[in-house]
Amino acid sequence: MIPENPRVPERRPLAATIARYASSKFYHQALGAVTAFLRPRLLSPELFGLWTLLRTVPTYAAYVHLGSRSAMRYSIPRHLASGDEEKVASVRDTVFSSSLVLNLVVAAGLVLAGFVLGFGLEVRVGLAAMAVYALLEFYHDYYVSLLKAHEKFALITSSRYVEATALFLFTIPLLLWLGLYGLFLSVILVDVLSIAYLRRSFRPGMRMRFDGAVFRELVAMGFPIMLSDLAFVLVYTSDRWVVSALLAPEDVGHYGIAILVVTFLRELPGTAREVIEPRLMGDVERRPAGEVLDEYVFKPMLVTAYLMPLLLAPVVLALPAAVRLVLPRYEAGIVPSQILALGVFFLALAFPLRAIFVAWNWQRRAALLLLSLLAANLASSVLFVKLGFGLPGVALASSLSFAVFFVAMFLLVARRTGWKDPRWRECALALSVPFPVLCGLAYLAARFVPGAIGNEFAAAALSVVLAEACLIALHRWASGRFPLLPPLRPGRSGPT
Repeated sequence: MIPENPRVPERRPLAATIARYASSKFYHQALGAVTAFLRPRLLSPELFGLWTLLRTVPTYAAYVHLGSRSAMRYSIPRHLASGDEEKVASVRDTVFSSSLVLNLVVAAGLVLAGFVLGFGLEVRVGLAAMAVYALLEFYHDYYVSLLKAHEKFALITSSRYVEATALFLFTIPLLLWLGLYGLFLSVILVDVLSIAYLRRSFRPGMRMRFDGAVFRELVAMGFPIMLSDLAFVLVYTSDRWVVSALLAPEDVGHYGIAILVVTFLRELPGTAREVIEPRLMGDVERRPAGEVLDEYVFKPMLVTAYLMPLLLAPVVLALPAAVRLVLPRYEAGIVPSQILALGVFFLALAFPLRAIFVAWNWQRRAALLLLSLLAANLASSVLFVKLGFGLPGVALASSLSFAVFFVAMFLLVARRTGWKDPRWRECALALSVPFPVLCGLAYLAARFVPGAIGNEFAAAALSVVLAEACLIALHRWASGRFPLLPPLRPGRSGPT
């Protein structure tokens, strides 16, 4: 029996925590979307493409902790539950010290690469800026990981509002004043402000202290998690490098519109995973396997499958009119964006399964699967480009890899728990409905509504309204047909 400990975080209802946390991230994304769409409007496709590639570098640098930070998120809740304060402090300090040293090495390498490899001034300045940004991101991400381990999602939620507002206020003036260099400066200033805000409200007391045994233990636990996460990042970021290598420089900028869309759409399922995983790590040891599957696998997948189309439909249907109005120079990015948006459906469904892989220590399997998918994604992207499909071909290759990833993980988890469980068959049936309906609605709306209306913007608005009405009706029907899917309005059920 786990002893009581007053230091163990008091839990709020899971759905309420996710909703509050998601609302802050949606505010961040909504305000960020305005900023994001102004960047390509004020930059040429070539410079926006360069920004897109450089902005990816700190994303990769975030994984040099070798998994120690990933393990910290799960080990601290366990040590808090057992009342081992010294172990909590040792883990906290070891992760901080080792990650700081490793990130300093990466930052120095980025600055050196800018001068040694013979890049132009814009790339050299960009790499130096990304080196500074990578160091700030290390500190920020470390802080946020500690907050998640202590389940202090309220502070993370409020910090999202601060970040989003600061990003908007800093980016536009600096972009107008300094152009591309203003973008580099804006992300650095936002991180500085966000870190200051977090430190004002939460002082974990970490210090430079390194315990080799603790570090080896954390890496042994966290490296497979980190490798799985890194492989996942490589899968969904490899497309921009294919575009950069095989197509024109401005095509990277055009494809950047698709990247903006995917970044926005994956926030909701990503947010749910961030909240769920620390709880899952504790519950998997205490609760029956059937209850764990219901709460952390079946229900999240069903909710995702029937809510994501409500988010995807407006993007797929309204994006062409929005891009032609706001970003006419980026019209070549419309179709790739629509294809990638549809692929996000499968990416979102994979998040609950990724969480259960971590809980079962299946990270190596997930990493091997993802690395295989990465190779297949790269090969298919190159093939589609060589066949003349261009940007839509690259987007299609990525979307197909998302779908294969989800199906493979679904089959692996189902096999592990046993196909004889009728919930798997019911879940598979429920999951097979929304995506074809979404694609059918998108096709019908694009095929018939514009001809009937004439005006592109009115047609887009009507298409969205009709599609949303149909998808809400689908959700209402499904919530009555599948018990694990809650209705859109609590207290009411769908038709039987």
